[in-house]
This record gives sequence, structure tokens and C-alpha cells, in this order.
Amino acid sequence: MHSKALILDNNPINSELLTEVLSQIDVSSKVLYNPSDFFKTLAEESFDLIFLDVMIPFMDGYKVMEELSKNPVYQNIPVIFLSALAETKNIVKGLELGCYDYITKPYRIEELQAKIKNIIKLKKLQDERECFIETVTHDLKTPVRSEIRAMELLLNGYFGELNQTQTEILSEILNSSNYMFFMLDSILSKHKLDQNKIKLVPVKFNLGELVRDCTKELNILFETKKQSINLCFESQTEEISADYIAIKRILMNLISNAIKFSKEGSMIEVRVFDEGNEVKVSVIDNGIGIAPSELNNIFEYKKDNVKKFKQVGSGLGLYISKKIIALHGGEISVDSSKGKGSVFTISLPKSRVCSEKKEMIYG
Repeated sequence: MHSKALILDNNPINSELLTEVLSQIDVSSKVLYNPSDFFKTLAEESFDLIFLDVMIPFMDGYKVMEELSKNPVYQNIPVIFLSALAETKNIVKGLELGCYDYITKPYRIEELQAKIKNIIKLKKLQDERECFIETVTHDLKTPVRSEIRAMELLLNGYFGELNQTQTEILSEILNSSNYMFFMLDSILSKHKLDQNKIKLVPVKFNLGELVRDCTKELNILFETKKQSINLCFESQTEEISADYIAIKRILMNLISNAIKFSKEGSMIEVRVFDEGNEVKVSVIDNGIGIAPSELNNIFEYKKDNVKKFKQVGSGLGLYISKKIIALHGGEISVDSSKGKGSVFTISLPKSRVCSEKKEMIYG
């Protein structure tokens, strides 16, 4: 399959040679000499590879790489440094910034071509894997949704009365199916966030009413653990404009986490309040808390969290919450200590959240 590379190098002789080397393995090239043109071109065109020289006027290759790593749109494009700076410290710096490879000049043409072929092959496999995950996850949601609806009808007596044992068993199955649907939806959402495919559609709604709805939907979990919920609405402007489904997802995740990690019979509090130019919601529990060493990366998705908290999917919900709140221009934070509970707070800026309704497309 034909690939396309973007080259940023202020030396025309080097860039012409690289263009020729790439053309021999069916990779077309676009050469740029100015970093400002580089980012403008990336926003307008698609590329499979990026080649950077380190010594570029105005913004060196390292700074360009730092800017690339900040934007999720470009994080999946392999970046290769081609530089005459061959000292170990230069190579290590490039690799630590996240480049696929750091190749020093002068390079061996055959060796460079072989490396590029391998990178393209790995990128293709990665793209196929991501496509497979998205397709399978999306397709599985439909039958699970049907299962949930069928069990809801059964429990509501549409097909006849159920005895207590049947009701309890179906309720357990329904809870498991809802959890399965939540996990599938979380995996798909993570994939879309990582691939920059999330679209947020703000609508006006009452934040307090949404909090009440979330606690009602989670009522069975509260009852199971004999927990109580205290709602405190201090905000004078509870009506906001945001993506209703996305904000609901975050609140459901934070409240269900509070239930999950708190003891039986404990109380959980949810506060809605104003603070300056922000609307905030805090979920407060008296659960197991979080150790200081874990707070720094609590919003990063790590497989270790599954073993650490003995919960399937632990960390995925917080990872998604942080990403979605960031898309709204807000923040999510946590205040916690081991054995003393946690306070998770989402902050949404009034000036942006309450803006005129329009579709927000991140990226």
C-alpha cells in the first residue's frame, strides 16, 4: 500500500536525497523547511510517517516533537529523527520524546529503507487492530442492549408474574448485562478518544436534575450495600450547556466508584456548587482512599490498576472522564488519602459550558 511521508529539514540536499530513498520503496514525500508550515500542513493533509531533523531554525526538532506529542491527533503518526547529532545524549533525548527511531547521518540507504518498511508494517498492523477492536466492540453492544431490554420487560411483568427467586436471578443477570454494556461502551469510547473520533453535542440541561437521575439509576447498588446518599445543591446556576450523555457517563462512573470502594452502611455525598467562573460537582466518599504514590497517575489507564484494585476495567472510567472533561474545557481532580476516603471533583467553566449550542468536534 502506498504511503506518504512529511519531511521537515532545512537542508535541501538532505531532503532531496531522502525523497529519492523513500520513492524507491513506494513512499511519496512532501518536504517543508519551516516549522510553522509544518503544523499547518499536518492540519490540512494526512501522512503515514514524519521525518524530523534536529537542527532546524526557530524551533528545533525536539521542540517540534514535543508539540506533536501534546496533540492526540498526531500521536499515532510514527516520527523518525534523521540527524547529524550522533551523541548518545541526543539519541536518548529523541527516543524519550517518543520517536519511533533516531537515525544518524550519514545513513546507509538499505538499512534506512528496511527500518522504514518495518515501521510501516507495524503501523498497518496497529491500524488493523484498532479497526478490529472498534468493529467488534460496536457489534457486541447491539445484542447486549437487546438482552438488557428483554430482562427489563421480564422483570416488569410484561410476560407474566415472577416469583421471588426468579426476580432475584433476573436482577443479577440484568446487573451483569448492564455492567457488560458499560464496559463495551467504555472500550469503544476510549478507542474513539485515542483516535480523536469523539463528537460532543452540547444541549442545555439542569445539572442538579442529572445528579438526581444518576443516583436513582444507581439506587439498587446503594441498597445492596445498605449505603445512603446525601445530595447538596449549593449552585445558583445549575442549568448548563454541555454534552448530556458524556457528563452523565462521568457522574455515573464517579458515583458507582464511590459505592464500590466504600464500606457497607456508609454515606456518599454529591455536591453541586459554583466557584468563581466554574460550575463544580464533587463526589465524596468514606472509602478505602488512594495512596499518595498512586494519585499522580490515577487518571491514566494502566493494566496494573486491574490487579491493584481487583476490579475489571479499573482506571478506564477515570481515563475517559478526564479526556471528556478536557474536551469541555474543564478539569477533573481528586483529593484522597489511604483509608480516609476520596473526593473527586469535576469543574466546568461557565464561559464555555454555557456558550451557544453548537456541535463541538475535538481536533
